[in-house]
Amino acid sequence: MAHYSYPMTDEREQLLEDVRDSVAGSREDWDDVPKSDAIDAALRHLIESKRNIEQARGEMEPTTIQAIGNTSVLGLEYRTRTVSKYR
Repeated sequence: MAHYSYPMTDEREQLLEDVRDSVAGSREDWDDVPKSDAIDAALRHLIESKRNIEQARGEMEPTTIQAIGNTSVLGLEYRTRTVSKYR
């Protein structure tokens, strides 16, 4: 796997600190969470959330899933379409 450089802007550093806080559970345990573990946890959460949303589609109303699943970064869209019953 190739190695990529990821410039750490102030915003990215703050996001990473927020993820580390979530993974650690408290500031006291913050130093015990390597940045790589925090990034892995965030990526795993994103993937599992998508899977959970896909599974819930048959069980919940689309507007409920949209309200729960939307974030400031990713959002779900539902489109209606007309389907001819004569075709």
